[in-house]
Amino acid sequence: MFPTQIIVTRELRSPEHTWLKSLSGKLKKQELKNLLKQVDGLTHDFDKRLADAVLEMSIRANLEAVKELKGDATMCQALLEIMEPEINKITEEAVVKANMETAKNMLKYGEFSPEEIRKYIPRLSIKEIKSLA
Repeated sequence: MFPTQIIVTRELRSPEHTWLKSLSGKLKKQELKNLLKQVDGLTHDFDKRLADAVLEMSIRANLEAVKELKGDATMCQALLEIMEPEINKITEEAVVKANMETAKNMLKYGEFSPEEIRKYIPRLSIKEIKSLA
């Protein structure tokens, strides 16, 4: 009905097919290390975004190899650097949520005006604070 191609990842040569091979769920610790080094060596933003997508799928598919790398300080650092934008995004969302909740509670108790709340939580605008009321 439509053309199909079957790829047997265990028969692929590692250096030449690292990215494709990394999508399998059978990476060894060293292969994952090599993949992380390749991702770390990328310089263009577009390449990094593509590599991050492949890396994310590879990590999910190879959790055992990732667990083995947890003790390796250089690999942990490489993972953190690669995941930094996502970690920052999650952290920022948590801070905003906490600020909103704090402002909501301050308004709920009625002892603070939106202007006073703004002094304590400068990340929120007066408009955002008033919308919580």
